[in-house]
Amino acid sequence: MALQMLTLFLAAYASNKVPGCHLTTQNVSLEKEGCLSCHLVETTICSGYCATEYPIYYGFPSEEPLVCMYEDMRHQEFELSNCLAGVDPVVKYPVALSCSCAACSILTSNCNEEPKEPTKPDFCTQLLSQ
Repeated sequence: MALQMLTLFLAAYASNKVPGCHLTTQNVSLEKEGCLSCHLVETTICSGYCATEYPIYYGFPSEEPLVCMYEDMRHQEFELSNCLAGVDPVVKYPVALSCSCAACSILTSNCNEEPKEPTKPDFCTQLLSQ
């Protein structure tokens, strides 16, 4: 059964039905405590699958799985409006410039299989202003 599943996955990967690691656009909500506005921006992120080869035996894999990571990135700044006095209105968000398959880096990603805390939804929790 496992061999059949692996064969199906490899066939789908080879026929480009499973997208490899690539740049894609994503909407991100920008908000900050002390600012009464929220802004939705479009940025580029890394997304897709990376092939990882494991030895064919039962037990723990000897290699770390490869994940789609930012290879090169920059930070874009945006200035929110309606911020309280003393609150810096500038927020920074990442913009991916290139992607590659690599071992997960805890410096740039959440490498846990399941997050310890629930992630926030990707929309403004305050009124949306664009």
